[in-house]
Amino acid sequence: IQDDIIDLMASAKVSGKDRASDLREGKKTLISIKAREKGFDLSEYQRELTDAEIDAVIGKLDEIGVIGEVRATARELISTGKQRISILPDTEEKQLLMDIADHFIARSF
Repeated sequence: IQDDIIDLMASAKVSGKDRASDLREGKKTLISIKAREKGFDLSEYQRELTDAEIDAVIGKLDEIGVIGEVRATARELISTGKQRISILPDTEEKQLLMDIADHFIARSF
């Protein structure tokens, strides 16, 4: 989920791939599913897009609450995973798993 957010929001310089490639390729992501649920069909954007068009799509997704919902879902999934890990004995491996979980949600690329 975090990769989908990064794909849409981060520049190619930061992410290492073309911005909004999932959008342009019509990939089904939680972002596209939530957008469709809210009546915003992203299929018309399955083409080359200008930065201004991408910014407009992001603005609309933010306005209708999709970005916030997707971020919240990612945080909830990480939290659930960490709760399940927490029952394991305290070891370096357990701490590594917790750190990886934190990294996945905090990363921007």
